[in-house]
Amino acid sequence: MSQTLRDFIAKRETEIRDQQKALKAELRELQAAKAAIDATPQTGATGQAVTGAVTIKDMARDVLHQHPDGLNSAGILAGIKTMFDRDVERTSLSPQLSRLKDDGALVLSGELWFTKDYWDARQKQMFEDAAKALEIHASKMPEERPSAPWDEKELDEWGSRPSPELEEEPPF
Repeated sequence: MSQTLRDFIAKRETEIRDQQKALKAELRELQAAKAAIDATPQTGATGQAVTGAVTIKDMARDVLHQHPDGLNSAGILAGIKTMFDRDVERTSLSPQLSRLKDDGALVLSGELWFTKDYWDARQKQMFEDAAKALEIHASKMPEERPSAPWDEKELDEWGSRPSPELEEEPPF
């Protein structure tokens, strides 16, 4: 049953992504038509003029919002191809990712890019999980330190317990 549910969820995710892609394309067309009618450029969410095309930065951000576990550059390029049906050169993508990072919108960890919002939530969750693990570990610790298996009077002047093999007489 869980496999059937997984199949259903995967199919539904694909359907929704396809619908998103179609709606975004339609929105771009409407914005371009509106700009042509008004004869004044319209601005999108980023404050940039809408020309009927989405910027590489917008596409990269949208792809990463769909992949909160992060993607490398090749994964972002593949996501742009899938979501927007556009081929973007890596040499065009890399500077845009760096700009988004400098603007504080993205975070680079190793080779993976994340949205800043997801990264902050992830870091907070990791911190909370670590604190909880420490709490659990500390609750299992004994209240008192167990005593040594030897009497402290047996310690030599350096605070060490003499080795038993040194206490016996050599066999020669």
